[in-house]
Amino acid sequence: MIEIISIVVSLFVCIITPIAVREIRAGWVKPSFAGDRDKFVQTYSRQLAWQTLAGVAFGLLFVDVALSETPPAQNTLKLIAAVVWFALAIICLVSRRSLQNFTATTTRRKTRA
Repeated sequence: MIEIISIVVSLFVCIITPIAVREIRAGWVKPSFAGDRDKFVQTYSRQLAWQTLAGVAFGLLFVDVALSETPPAQNTLKLIAAVVWFALAIICLVSRRSLQNFTATTTRRKTRA
């Protein structure tokens, strides 16, 4: 049962992360955030780094549990959960890099003007 919950939650985060990064690149800042846009981008980038680490950790955990259990019927669901968590880690890593590249180009544009 926990595998199903894990799959649903990680798929939701896989879908919502690129959408949120696109909105942040367009200039959106959370209204309740105390600080400027650059600080918000740094904070969100740090959050994406933690999500990447969590994706790798949970992916490895599910692979370990799948390989250590004896009934092979339950291993399939655990391996699917591991693949989805690894996909989450990759999506967060790519999103973080695209956000950092976008921040670097906007900073260069500001200094030229």
